[in-house]
Amino acid sequence: MCVEVVAVFAADMEILSDLDKQTRMAIANGAPEVYAKEGLPKGMKVLSNGYPGWLIRTMVYNLTWSLTSVLSWFKPGIPVPAPPEAWAMKQTMMAADHFMLAATVHGMGTSCMEGFNQAAIRNTLGIPARYAIPCIVAVGYPDMDPRAGERYDPEEVIREDHFSEPYRGVTPATVTESLRSNQKNQSGPNA
Repeated sequence: MCVEVVAVFAADMEILSDLDKQTRMAIANGAPEVYAKEGLPKGMKVLSNGYPGWLIRTMVYNLTWSLTSVLSWFKPGIPVPAPPEAWAMKQTMMAADHFMLAATVHGMGTSCMEGFNQAAIRNTLGIPARYAIPCIVAVGYPDMDPRAGERYDPEEVIREDHFSEPYRGVTPATVTESLRSNQKNQSGPNA
C-alpha cells in the first residue's frame, strides 16, 4: 500500500472542559434542548469523568465509581463509569472506525496501529498530555487486490439473545458471498 495519509486519533480525557460548546453543537445538530442542556451534561459528568487535572479526575472517578457501584446493588442497570482514559478511547475509536470505513468505501486501504510510544508521538506532534492516543491509521491506495483473510466462523463470535447461544443466521458461505459481491462493486483506482 502506498501510504497517502497517517491519521493520529487523540482522545480528550478532559472532555468536560468544553461542555458548553458540546451542548451548543448538540442543539444545533437537532438534539432536544432539554436533553442537550440537562441530560447530556449529567451523563457525560458521570460516565466520562473528563474533568481537568489528573487529581480532580481521579478523586471524582473514585467517588462516582463507589457511589454507582453501591447503587447498582439496589437498582441493577445503573451504569458504573469506566476510568476517563477508557471512556475517551472508546468514544474516539468509534470515530476511527467510521474513518476507516469511509476510506474503504472510497477504494482506499487502511491499517490501524496500536502499541506505540504515546509520549514520543505527543512530543513529536505537540499533542498535550490531556489526550490519550488509542490508534494511528495509515491510509492509502492498496497495491494488491482486496482479499478476505481467514477468520473465525461467525457462530464463534456472534451471539443471539444470550452469550451461550451462537447466532445461526450467518454462515461462512454467506459471509464469503457478501465479501465477493462487495469486491466486485468497489470503485477506486485498483478496481
